Amino acid sequence: MIADEARRRGVTEIVHFTHQRALLGISFTKAVLPRNQLRREQILEYILEPNAKTRSDSPWFGHVNLSISDINHRFFQVASKKWHKELWWVVLAFDPEILDHDGAVFATTNNAYDLAVTRRSGLDGFKRLYDEPMAHGGLWSTHPASTTHLPACPQAELLYEGALSIDHLRRVYVRNADNYREACSFLTFLERDVPVEIDADRFEPPTVDLCENSS
Repeated sequence: MIADEARRRGVTEIVHFTHQRALLGISFTKAVLPRNQLRREQILEYILEPNAKTRSDSPWFGHVNLSISDINHRFFQVASKKWHKELWWVVLAFDPEILDHDGAVFATTNNAYDLAVTRRSGLDGFKRLYDEPMAHGGLWSTHPASTTHLPACPQAELLYEGALSIDHLRRVYVRNADNYREACSFLTFLERDVPVEIDADRFEPPTVDLCENSS
């Protein structure tokens, strides 16, 4: 089981960052929807605001993009400080059991880096996130194989096919008390208890960015 291997490595959460409007939509639809399903939901008509303004990986719009243990901080900084500066953000933490769901694909780096990414399903695909040194085609230095709960490349992804049910949602992280109150009010629509935790560090980039230019 992939989830067993993940837990052996110390992985306790599969995470996805999103903003306040999306959190409200998720609370209504009871799922994190892939990009190609968002406009099918009439209830989202007035609150739809995708995290990314544009994306180059259109063949994968039927998948939800998630990260192992920690969010993709490079992407988050762009989304939160450039595209949607007016919104506040949350990190959704899912049970590692979703790694074993049908259609799960593992991308060794950002799925949009088509010339650098390797995609593979199954246990071998998951292990590749850790066991292989990750190069970025000369753009950034090679990441050594990982010995921690974090993949070798901090932009590695789980591509989850279809809608991801909130039945697997275990926790929601927010930055401050104001966000906490609003998030709790949104989550009442879930009709189940999901803990909300204030943890500002979740939203801060690491001290050393492993994807900085190698020059």
